[in-house]
Order: sequence, then structure tokens, then C-alpha cells
Amino acid sequence: MSYTRRKVFVSYHHANDQFYADRLKKFYSETDTIIDRSLPEAFDSNDDDYILSQIRQKHLKDSTVTIVLIGQQTWARKWVDWEIYSSLRPYGDRTVNGLLGILLPGVSKNRLPPRFVANYKEDFLGNQIGYARLITWNMIAPPQLWQLFSNNEVQKKKEILINSIEQAFLNRKNTYLINNTLPRYKYNHSTNN
Repeated sequence: MSYTRRKVFVSYHHANDQFYADRLKKFYSETDTIIDRSLPEAFDSNDDDYILSQIRQKHLKDSTVTIVLIGQQTWARKWVDWEIYSSLRPYGDRTVNGLLGILLPGVSKNRLPPRFVANYKEDFLGNQIGYARLITWNMIAPPQLWQLFSNNEVQKKKEILINSIEQAFLNRKNTYLINNTLPRYKYNHSTNN
């Protein structure tokens, strides 16, 4: 299978979903599926403007697709909202990123981040017709050690992720589908509901 490795930025709730981010980035970088342009760790600063500028200049600038790992509390996280916001707007010589959500185990579509929801649409048959694309973790979950011997299973998961990233990448030409009008989060929202 011939394909172009895309430079991806992975957005996620660092406190809750680091395990999934680590597995995704390690396995799919090592198997030549993606080129990871994500943050190596959360920024240690109280200056929101500084952090956002660093994310834009050092990570998003060199990426073409943003993957959002969607866990139970991702919808409420300020930085995930800001990373999606920045991914969907051009600045300088940078164009917009494609947008791909990955629902983590046990998370339903009613837990999508609001800015993602504004860009994700399905028709009455369930076909994805909005700017954002959405898949589940189980479709692409890196195999456990014992599964590494099943090259067929690994190849299927790689193809699903490659095709999903490529769909998001190609959707960048459909900027008319982008809805980035929601106000940016000023703080993390309550997750008590």
C-alpha cells in the first residue's frame, strides 16, 4: 500500500488520556504511519497567550491534520478547545488542518468537544459530511504484544488510520464546511454531569 505519511498534531486531555496518546504516537510513528508533531508534554506556564503561541509556532505550524483523542472529559478541556480552534484557522503562510476525532473506549458521541461537534455532521444514512471525521479507538487500537504476530490485523488497523487521516487531510480543501465561531473556552468546564 502506497501512501503519504502525514504530519499530525494529537490533542487530548493530558491528565486522563496520556496512556492512549502514548500508544497511538509510539506505535504509529514506529510503523511509519504518521509523523508526530504533538507536544512532548503539557506546557508549564500560567501565561495562556504564550502557551497558545508556542503550540501554533512549534507544533501546529508544521502539521496538516489534528487528531483529537476524545475521552470522558475531553469536551470540557480549555486547551483541547484552543488546539481545535487554532487547527481550524489559517495564520501566516499556514493553512488549516484536517480534523480527525478518535472516540476512546467507553465514550459516546454525546461527549464530543463542542467545537468538534460544530464541525462534525452526518447525513440521515450516517455518512460523515462535515469538516471533521470521526472513528473509534477500537478500529485503530495498537495491538497488544501478543497480537504483534498477526501482521494482517496490524495492517488492517494501519489502513483504517491511514485512510481516516487522508480523508481529514483531503477535506482541508472544503474550508466552507468549517465552523469556528464558538467563543474559545476561558477555563476548563465542570465535568460533574
